[in-house]
Amino acid sequence: MSTDAPAELTPEQQDSLLRQLEFYFCDLSFPFDEFLKGQAAADGSIRASVLAASPRIVSLTPALDAAGREALLLSLVERS
Repeated sequence: MSTDAPAELTPEQQDSLLRQLEFYFCDLSFPFDEFLKGQAAADGSIRASVLAASPRIVSLTPALDAAGREALLLSLVERS
């Protein structure tokens, strides 16, 4: 699948993905998510590939491959 994924998703799908990403890092989730905290680099960043492999992200983007999901997530975080 192309890495032009954002154009292939509806605005509603993009909004759902953005909400999911924001949830992963909100105060109600991230402090208790041992997996994500364990994936964080020293500066607190988490690789897009880790998030793109999340079962929830995969389920929201069934037509995309891993590279497409990563590109999509990187484009969406700019909106957050």
